[in-house]
Amino acid sequence: MWAVSAIHDFPGLRGGGGQPFTGFVDALLRAQCFVHGLPDSAIATTLRVNVRDGGVDTRIDKGSPQDATGRLRCPSAWQFKAESIDRVTEGSVVKEIQNHYATDLVLKGYGYRVCVCDEMTAERKGLLEKALNAAAQAIRQDAEPCFVLSASDLAEWANRFPGIVATQFDRPTTIARHWQAWQVSEIALTPSYVLPPDWKDQFAAIQSHLRFPAVPFDPVLPVQGAAGVGKTRLVFEAINQLPGAEQLVVLTDDDERAIEVARWLVNVGRSAILVADECSARGRFEVAKIVRGHEARIRVIAIDNTGELPPHGAPGIWLEKINVSIAEKILAQNYPAVSIERRRAYASLSGGYIRLAADLCRHDPQMSSASGLAPAIPPLQDYYLRRIPENDQRIVEAVSLVHRIGHSDDVASDLNLLSALTGVEPAKVRETASRLKDAPGFVAVTPRYF
Repeated sequence: MWAVSAIHDFPGLRGGGGQPFTGFVDALLRAQCFVHGLPDSAIATTLRVNVRDGGVDTRIDKGSPQDATGRLRCPSAWQFKAESIDRVTEGSVVKEIQNHYATDLVLKGYGYRVCVCDEMTAERKGLLEKALNAAAQAIRQDAEPCFVLSASDLAEWANRFPGIVATQFDRPTTIARHWQAWQVSEIALTPSYVLPPDWKDQFAAIQSHLRFPAVPFDPVLPVQGAAGVGKTRLVFEAINQLPGAEQLVVLTDDDERAIEVARWLVNVGRSAILVADECSARGRFEVAKIVRGHEARIRVIAIDNTGELPPHGAPGIWLEKINVSIAEKILAQNYPAVSIERRRAYASLSGGYIRLAADLCRHDPQMSSASGLAPAIPPLQDYYLRRIPENDQRIVEAVSLVHRIGHSDDVASDLNLLSALTGVEPAKVRETASRLKDAPGFVAVTPRYF
């Protein structure tokens, strides 16, 4: 699905003052630290700027004995060479470790690593490491082993984290989205996030599930509630506030893709956080079967929009609709140009569906041509008519007649019955619902669907 090639992809990281290569390796180090529970506070970057000619670009102050690569088992100092191997010699790497700051860290027990943005033969790599280790032992007799990492070493390492490959090397896919693509769409309506006070425990539970050193009882954490209440954004923010976690994210938006990605992750040995949006109970069951036993490197958050309360005592998270006062605070943070009266009206009319309330604010100029507060209900009707294409309104209104509808499992017959009553083909209902499922107007009319 997502993979990187040292030969084809790494030449593009050279240049730019070394920043592209530095950004890539730093992202890789943050991801590796995250899966081993090393805090972000233990990572110091941009040392080239802070410590002039110190021979160190990034410093990691803690190590993990469980690190399978062997490169982070002790505190480590990292130097990046965004240049061809022709310019990296035994003399140049020795000169780097003999810089005052690098020497000081070696004396303190840090292992020294040099990353080169190019390929090299095994013989060349061996000579560089031999010279580097001799220089380290001259500084401290029992110095930690030094490593030289080639483009192939870094590519093999990066390929363990599909999120890094996707974000750092612009890997598009029709199966899933990576963090940066998700981020753009998730913060479009409400760039400033306000955590509802009643959701603090749920926020903490999501973060706890994603802390990799502790293996959870179940690899899949269900997050449930009606569509549009803010489940996906809560998951996004919980991940966003775990430094390094975003590099592991893969996002899917239906059962079939979630199952496909889960199967790929276990087969190729990747570490990942799979966020399975629009994931039904059947989807969760199938994904859990696939990833069970791989909890040490794969975590799944399954977001269910059916709006059906789980059985009492069932594992997972249930989110209630936020109250109007919290909705008003969210709108005030994100739409200060909209009058307080209209924000209050939108918060009330949304009924706790913040996606709808935010979209109403975003389209406030179209909602009313009056300078003051116009009657809210007629504009809301106009809003719906404008936001849902005319050809789709009949299907949306038909779906809104029932409590829940679907095309599989125990509700498949309901779709056939509805189609018979309205004269709309089941395939057309499925296609329209899939296309409009994220439209706030659709959520407002059909809060429980598919």
